[in-house]
Amino acid sequence: MKQQAASAAARMAQADRLPRLAIAFVVCLAIPLVFYIGPLRMTPYRVVLVASFAPLVGLWLAGRLDGIKPPDLMAAFYALWAGLSLVVNHGLEKVELAGITAIEILGAYLLARASIRGPNGFRAFVRTLLWVTLALIPFAFVEAVFYRRLFQEVLGGLALPISSFETRWGMLRAAASFEHPILFGVFAASGLAMSYYALRGDGRRWPMAALVAGAGAFFSLSLGAYVALAAQLGLIVYDRLTEGRKGRWRNLIIVIGAVYAFLLVASNRGPILIFIQTFAFNSFSSAVRLQTWNYGTDVVLNNPIFGIGLDDNWPRPHWLTHSVDNFWLLNAMRYGLPAAIAIAGMVLWTLLRLGARPIADPQVDACRKGLLMSLVAMCVAAATVHYWGTIFVYFMFLLGAGSWLLEWEESAAPATSAARGPASALRRRAPDEAPAPQPGPKPARRPVASPAPPRGLPLGTGPRRG
Repeated sequence: MKQQAASAAARMAQADRLPRLAIAFVVCLAIPLVFYIGPLRMTPYRVVLVASFAPLVGLWLAGRLDGIKPPDLMAAFYALWAGLSLVVNHGLEKVELAGITAIEILGAYLLARASIRGPNGFRAFVRTLLWVTLALIPFAFVEAVFYRRLFQEVLGGLALPISSFETRWGMLRAAASFEHPILFGVFAASGLAMSYYALRGDGRRWPMAALVAGAGAFFSLSLGAYVALAAQLGLIVYDRLTEGRKGRWRNLIIVIGAVYAFLLVASNRGPILIFIQTFAFNSFSSAVRLQTWNYGTDVVLNNPIFGIGLDDNWPRPHWLTHSVDNFWLLNAMRYGLPAAIAIAGMVLWTLLRLGARPIADPQVDACRKGLLMSLVAMCVAAATVHYWGTIFVYFMFLLGAGSWLLEWEESAAPATSAARGPASALRRRAPDEAPAPQPGPKPARRPVASPAPPRGLPLGTGPRRG
């Protein structure tokens, strides 16, 4: 019995680790290498997604990933509609781009669904993310302080191109291995809440994670990164101040909704424009964001079904750049309202469903809390930046990283968990599997009465038992 229990525990621990494919994907996010296969631009993370896409879709359609859930269908629809919109707007010459876009959307999401299957796997992902970000910090420091982009110097024409050479506060905005400084900053900042909650039992690792997230965001000198950090810090402080109070998250949502409704009625700009203008470095940036929102929404209303694709010549003043620093708006502009509604619905379903899931185990609840806070931060920052390339596939991966929380069930043996560690009290149970019976207390042994010696014989001289 003990050998069987040990074997089962070993199988559970093995299944709860982060698979090598997911580790390779996270590491590849930090490799700024570019090469071409025909007209298609490839990067290391795209190689991982292309190689794993067909097997992942097969597992998903076969129901091997805990069935097919509503966000899965939204992700699939988003991928198909985005690809279709590109073909409708640009013809068959963009069919390769349409295909790789669909693979990035659905492939990154399904890779997380298939890879992260429990709390140990989630913590392994967070640790990998932490070490990858830490490895990029020295490059960001040299870039910001000494104006040298080491990846571009070493890799030359094979390096991922960076689209910004802007300086702020006497430093060059650091992009490290990403396409733009703001993308690197958001990537670094996003790990703060996940590290704070999921790694708090790992000694001093979570304080190091806070320093890493703060340093990455700082060297990027980007609004979106600072917004992501501020959102997570605010949620962490609120969680600590209201710990133990019932309905605290519901009350927070009600307050935020009430403020949004008040601004919608009382202000002639509306809450979205107030947010965009408030979180800007200067008045010119604020004016640009305001006009981009106004003209961008006109584009969406005039092209609601398939959008305008990659066309940068949308109607706007000559002084207004074609860049749209808003992920939600640009999705609607490029792919139409159906795609924008699909990704927004996927995000909302994930946040609300995971938030409403009752979880008693503190270790699993910590993983859930950290993931939700990081996702909320990225969703808020997405109103100030467009996610593309590396950060986009990372965002889709995060949306799939919490699926296991909806299927995880708690074991009925808390004493075992206390003896073996926090993760051993939890395991995945198949829907048709009954819980293993727990042994009850052993009955007390009743004393056996010795036979009385026969009369007429001295004590101790009776017949012996063979």
